Amino acid sequence: MKILFVVKFFPVVSETFIVNQIVYLLKQGHDIRILSQYKMEGGFHKNIGAHDLLSKASFTDEQGGKPQKLYSFFAKFIYLLVQDSSILKNCFKFIKGPGMGETFKLMNYACAFLKFNKDFDVVHAHFGPNSQVYFDLQKINLLKKAKLITSFHGYDMQPIDKAENRVRYRDLFANNITLTTNNKYGKHLLLKIKPGYPHIELLPVGLDTSYFQPRPSGKNAKKDFQVMFCGRFVEMKAPELVVEVAKILILEKDIRDIKFVMVGDGALKSEVESRISNYKLEGYFDLKGFLKQEEIIELLQESDAFLMPGRINSKGRGETQGLVIQEAQAMEVPVLVSDVAGAKYGVKNGETGYIVPSKDLKGFADHIQKLYENPRDKELMGKRGRQYVQKHFDSDRLGQALVEIYNSVLESK
Repeated sequence: MKILFVVKFFPVVSETFIVNQIVYLLKQGHDIRILSQYKMEGGFHKNIGAHDLLSKASFTDEQGGKPQKLYSFFAKFIYLLVQDSSILKNCFKFIKGPGMGETFKLMNYACAFLKFNKDFDVVHAHFGPNSQVYFDLQKINLLKKAKLITSFHGYDMQPIDKAENRVRYRDLFANNITLTTNNKYGKHLLLKIKPGYPHIELLPVGLDTSYFQPRPSGKNAKKDFQVMFCGRFVEMKAPELVVEVAKILILEKDIRDIKFVMVGDGALKSEVESRISNYKLEGYFDLKGFLKQEEIIELLQESDAFLMPGRINSKGRGETQGLVIQEAQAMEVPVLVSDVAGAKYGVKNGETGYIVPSKDLKGFADHIQKLYENPRDKELMGKRGRQYVQKHFDSDRLGQALVEIYNSVLESK
C-alpha cells in the first residue's frame, strides 16, 4: 500500500507511537510518506535516523494560512504553475473576502504534497483536526482515490469542546470515515460528539517491547524502594496527589526507606514543590524535570512501582491511555492507576498492577505498602505485566491490526 501519514508536528518525542506504526509498515514493505505542518528540531527517537524518516516527510509550514513574506507566495505560485496549473487554478477558487489566507493555505498544502509525486491508497491522519488536510487537498482535486482513516488520542475529543467538535468533524461524520481510538474510554468520548456513530475501531497506541527492557539481571538494586511518576504536571495527571500518597506512606505508615522520583514539568510543578515543602519531605523526593526517553528507561529500571493517580480535569477529560503505563509494565514495574478514564484499560487489576478509586489516597498507599512488604509478589506482578504488554500493546501486534483496518477501509465502497 501507499500510505500518507498526516500530522501537525514531525518528529515529536512524545509521539513515538506514530513512528512505531510507520516503522512497522515500512518493514512490511509498504510505501510511507509523512505530510506535516511543522518540522521539529532537536533530539529524537533512534528510529527517525535509522529509517531515514525525515527524507520521507514534507512540511507545509502554513503559518496559519497567512503569507509571512511576499516572495514565499510567489515562489509557491511559480512552483504550482510549473507543476500543475490546474491545481493552482483550483486554489484560487477559495479566495474568501479581501484576504488570500485560504488560497495560500491550499497552495502550501499542494506544494508540500506534490513533492511526493505519487498517488496514495490510504491517508492516515493522527489527531482529529489534521483530517481536514485530506478534505482540503480533495478540494483542489488531489487525493481523489485515497481512503481516509483518522486516529483520535485525547485533546481532540474533550467533552467541553463537544459542540465545536461537531462542527469541526462534520466532514468526517458525513463521509462515514473510519475512526480509531485507544480504548472504550476514547470511544465514549467520540460518541459524545456523534452519538451512535458506527465506524469506530479500538486501537491502542503501542510500543517496541524489545526497546523497553527490565533491569538486567545482576544490576545492583537501589537501597530505597523507588516509586516513579512520569508525565506532564497537569490537572488530569494529578501529580500533587503523589505527594499526598507519599505523606501517608512516610509520615503515617513510617516507611522511611522509600523514594519518589517524578519526571516531567508543567503548571502544577509549584503546587507539587509546595506540598513537598509543607510536609518536610524534601529528602524523599527527586524532581527530574523533562528527560530523554533513554534516561526515563534507566529510572524505570531502578523503580519498584509506577504511580499515576489521574483524575477527570475541569474540562471533563481524563487520561485516554497513558502509554507510559504500558512502558512501565513492559519493564516489569507494577503500576498503580486510578479507575477513571482510559488508563484502567491498560492494566490487569491485581495481576500486573492495581486500579484504585481516584480519590482513595489511602488505597494507593496501601497497595504500594503491599508491594514494599512483599518483594516476591512484586517480582511476579512485574513479570506478568511484561507478558501482558507483549501480548496486547507491542507495536508489531498493533501494526498487524492497523493493516487489517486499512484493508477493511479499502474494501469498503
